[in-house]
Amino acid sequence: EYTSPSDVARARTFFLHGRRSLLLTTERFQFYNRVTLRGAHTVWFYAVPAHAHYYAEVLNWLDASTASAVHVLYTPLDKLA
Repeated sequence: EYTSPSDVARARTFFLHGRRSLLLTTERFQFYNRVTLRGAHTVWFYAVPAHAHYYAEVLNWLDASTASAVHVLYTPLDKLA
């Protein structure tokens, strides 16, 4: 959310065209900006998203024409949050 719009656009373009293999984003950034990040093949969640619609929204970023994977990292302590 602190990144300028031009830097966000540049990062998205680099990611889409394969010039960057990793794009780190947050649920908060997506909540306030609602950008579509195309070109993803693998998605990692550090924890289960706080809003259920965010999970489905991120899955729509995956390229359907290639093999894709989704991973969620969590611990048994996450259920206490």
